[in-house]
Amino acid sequence: MSALHNVSIFQSLTEEDPALLESHGRRRRYDKNFIVVQEGDEGSSMFVILTGRVSVYTANADGKRLWLRDMVAGDYFGEYALLDDSPRSATIHTAEPSEFLEISRDAVLQTFAQSPDAAFGLIQDLVGRIRDLTLRAKALALANSGAKVVFALLSVSVREDGVLVTEVPLTVEQIAERVGVQRETASRALTTLKRKRCVTERARSGQAGAYFEIDPERAPASRISWLTKNRKCGSTRLQTAPDSSSARFSP
Repeated sequence: MSALHNVSIFQSLTEEDPALLESHGRRRRYDKNFIVVQEGDEGSSMFVILTGRVSVYTANADGKRLWLRDMVAGDYFGEYALLDDSPRSATIHTAEPSEFLEISRDAVLQTFAQSPDAAFGLIQDLVGRIRDLTLRAKALALANSGAKVVFALLSVSVREDGVLVTEVPLTVEQIAERVGVQRETASRALTTLKRKRCVTERARSGQAGAYFEIDPERAPASRISWLTKNRKCGSTRLQTAPDSSSARFSP
């Protein structure tokens, strides 16, 4: 079975089409900390993540980064290049050794021409990502530093035996980068969260950063209610509570 069968925008294709499209692509393998796509570069292809994990971020002229999302196997990026000739809008950086399938604009557009449902699937995914970013920006703009740090941890968390645990190690610098605060601010907030037992630091991984466990009953939610991985549109979806005064983290 083609690896593209697991990619949301290609799931409406016939049994043979994903394999045909994959045959027009090029597999690429990169080690950890490799820049796959650089913000501002010209682009004429999209990438499907076959294995591994990447971080997506944008940066200003001074090099200060703003994290946008993490992506994993089955997700894709570079889709803007399919629709216009604008430069890449963000940088894609491997968080671990990863493998990709790079597909040219011409090959994907030909597939869309033959399968309008696939093109509509891309439109749906783009709308979903725009909604996610809008909700995320709104929540973070109104959240205090403690809730922002919780947001950063939840962005890479999964449920294990009823608790929320980060699935990758994070440094204080990475936490600060994910929510646009100074390192010192993130460090103070994390210390307070640990003291109040909202967050517990697990055994270190033997590399930079640590794993964390989040207590949803104690952690400050502010206007952030919960995060869940939305595999359909390949993004981390933020949902806010209808009433911010009673916001909480839900399963």
